[in-house]
Amino acid sequence: MSFLHDLQSDLASDKPISPIILRLRLFAAKLGSEPLEEWVRHEAEGYPSGKELPEYRIHGMSFIGQFSGAFGSGIKNAPIPPYLIKQIAGEDWEHFKIRYSAAGVDSIVASGDGVTLDLANLALLIQGKVYEDMACNQLSGYVAHSAFVEVANAIRNRILELTIALERKIPEASNVELRKIKENTEIATRVFEQTIYGGVTNIQNTGSNQNVYLTVKQENRQSLIESLSKAGFGDEDAEELGGLIAAEKLENRQDGNPELGNKVRKWLGARVTNGADAGVKGGISALVSVVKEAAMQYWGLK
Repeated sequence: MSFLHDLQSDLASDKPISPIILRLRLFAAKLGSEPLEEWVRHEAEGYPSGKELPEYRIHGMSFIGQFSGAFGSGIKNAPIPPYLIKQIAGEDWEHFKIRYSAAGVDSIVASGDGVTLDLANLALLIQGKVYEDMACNQLSGYVAHSAFVEVANAIRNRILELTIALERKIPEASNVELRKIKENTEIATRVFEQTIYGGVTNIQNTGSNQNVYLTVKQENRQSLIESLSKAGFGDEDAEELGGLIAAEKLENRQDGNPELGNKVRKWLGARVTNGADAGVKGGISALVSVVKEAAMQYWGLK
């Protein structure tokens, strides 16, 4: 049985996902698709703080509080509606972002239990806002076991869909000695983006015989900034340029070729005038087209 078919067989079984992820990491390296390699690395090692998570790793949680009041009064194990937590502390507290590695997810799934979180910081925010004149002495969040089962199944299903799609698009993909060639790398990247994330557009620029891959989600500023950084812009430039693009829509659509806004054009003009390419792969010739494509995808115009 070939490497790819063996991987598919494991995916169809009830085996843990962490060993499968490690094997996929080798396969991704042979394909040469950087976005695929990055996703596999995060699934294998866990997602760092600040890194945007795929939707299947974001789940709701329940809240339990311990309250005390005057004259020895109190309420134990009091459930607090997530909607109330959202109203008091904001949307960031409404869901739990599961950043654990695939091995961590496997461990929790095997335990048969969910995860209880100590939310001491959140307890400070809700003082006197849940039960008037009562102090919140302890606050816990609980993420159900089923949430981790769903994460494991989502990873398994996406990898299976990915391998099937790759096998259709790249017939030789079932060969572990797959050569790292440009055509297969581009196909693998497109298949990955459609399978794993969905709704994400891949854009590329081939200036100076180099490829620049960006994945920009519509009206997602963080996605825009991260994509510009990956294209070669420095962190400060990507932040500044991303802010300008987010602040002004593209002007004038002429023959399907919209123009960038005045502030963005002025920002780019200063770089070109100074002879700088902002580090973008492909040089100055790629700079304008990369930014224009990124902006178009951000605004959903292409």
